[in-house]
Amino acid sequence: MGIDCYCNFRSEPGSIPVPQLDNSANNNKKFRKNNSQSNDQDVDNKISFNNTNEQKLEKNEDINNNDINNNDNNSNNQIYNNLTESEFEKIINEHSKGLTEEKFFLLVKGKIKEIETELGDINQSKKKDYISQKNQNIIYKPPLYFSESKYTYFGTWSRQNLQKEGWGILIDEKGNKYEGGFKSDKIDGYGRLISINGDYYEGELKMGNIEGTGIFFSAEKEMLYKGSFKNNFFDGNGHQTYQNIDNQKIIYEGEFKIGKREGKGKLTFSDGNYYEGEFKNDKFEGEGYFKYKDGREYNGYWKNNEMNGKGEFTWGDNKKYNGEYKDSRRDGFGIYYFGENDYYEGNWLNNLPHGEGKICNDGKTIEGYFRFGKLLKKKNNNQNKLLSSKNIQIENGNGNDYMRRKSKK
Repeated sequence: MGIDCYCNFRSEPGSIPVPQLDNSANNNKKFRKNNSQSNDQDVDNKISFNNTNEQKLEKNEDINNNDINNNDNNSNNQIYNNLTESEFEKIINEHSKGLTEEKFFLLVKGKIKEIETELGDINQSKKKDYISQKNQNIIYKPPLYFSESKYTYFGTWSRQNLQKEGWGILIDEKGNKYEGGFKSDKIDGYGRLISINGDYYEGELKMGNIEGTGIFFSAEKEMLYKGSFKNNFFDGNGHQTYQNIDNQKIIYEGEFKIGKREGKGKLTFSDGNYYEGEFKNDKFEGEGYFKYKDGREYNGYWKNNEMNGKGEFTWGDNKKYNGEYKDSRRDGFGIYYFGENDYYEGNWLNNLPHGEGKICNDGKTIEGYFRFGKLLKKKNNNQNKLLSSKNIQIENGNGNDYMRRKSKK
């Protein structure tokens, strides 16, 4: 038995249904309701904008398509540069909802306001820096409504091609909100995404993807992640807090790769146990150290969340096992110390002495052959008869094993 009780996570990050603009009038995609279920084995640490539990977003459905494909306008990009101001205003007004700024902000729903109040204003220095870099060839207009989309935008635009450029606020028909940078109609630079379900992200973005450093919170999973992102996944170094299936608070600090814990890290449990070492595909794998709240320790190799390979387990009171493991059971060659000078050295199977081995007690040694913890045959009949009437009894368990010696007096 391994320590899967500490590795069955309920920590999927959930999703942020951020504004996802339609590609055309005949291609109106709607945000799908979050019906993802908890995965008790793996943590799917991808920021899934369409509220699914998929590992990958389809290219035509992810936030990379956060653009307005205004074909008629784009085909006449150069015309805009030659228009007079009044002519340009007329074109803009044809697409405008005619909202005032005050009415625009009335579109922000209560849950969004509640989160914004808690978070405070978006990083203003980032906002100023981004606007200063994008101040050429942009105009500022009231919220616009394009016929092929159901989203309302308030911010700066490129006069050259009527694409969102610079800094703005986007609200979808559900009430989800994005505020931040835009480039060529895609969210880019720095921004904040808030979902009406309580999820939010604030940090860096790159051409429609979460990429760089940022903070993500899942309200449903009560999970907070701070760190690096790449292509909408947790990727790089990060700090993650969440709860497992036993409602324990878990803290992970370390490396991620494509949404999974991979590399070196430390996993700390609220009951006092912790693991520090190597991870692969979200599991303990490689060299690692596990410290139990009652003082027991294991230091050695892991695979698939189980002790596998060479390792050392200590119980205190001079009790220690140093040897080979298979699926968290002593299996192969190992030495079990059950006193200052008392030990069993030999082969093990399924957590019990099995095969050739020797046992030493009070300076006296018997070599022989064991079967599931019992001494069947001494190797040399002339040896001391100290153990002739003794069995080695091992109690199975994850780290609770100990050796009891019964003797005739």
